[in-house]
Amino acid sequence: MRRKGLYQSIKIANGFSNIHLGLACHGFEEYVLRTRLYRLFVEGLDRAFLEIWKRVNEGQTSFRDALQEVYNENPVPLRQHTLKAELECPGGFLQLERQVGFFFVHRSSVRVFIC
Repeated sequence: MRRKGLYQSIKIANGFSNIHLGLACHGFEEYVLRTRLYRLFVEGLDRAFLEIWKRVNEGQTSFRDALQEVYNENPVPLRQHTLKAELECPGGFLQLERQVGFFFVHRSSVRVFIC
C-alpha cells in the first residue's frame, strides 16, 4: 500500500515541470509521518465522541454530564487520561466540548454505523 502511494505521488509530480522527484518523495514521507502521528493523537477519541454525542443527543443532558458518564464507564481506556484532563480543566488543550459541538450542530448530516 505504501509503495502504491509513493508511486502515485511520483506520477502526480511528473505532471508538473517545477516539482523535483526528490521533493515528491519527501512530501509523501512527510504525509505518512503526519498521518501516523495524527492517528496516535486521536486514536480512540472517535469512540469517546460517539458515546458523548449519543448521551447528549438522546438524553438531552449537558456535555459535562455526558463526559462524566463516559469517563466513569471507561469505554475507551486508551483515552481515559484525555477525558480526565478535560473534566479537570474544561476547554483545555483538546477543547473536547468544542470538537464534539461540531457534531451536535451538524447532527442531521451525521450518519452513525455501528458494526
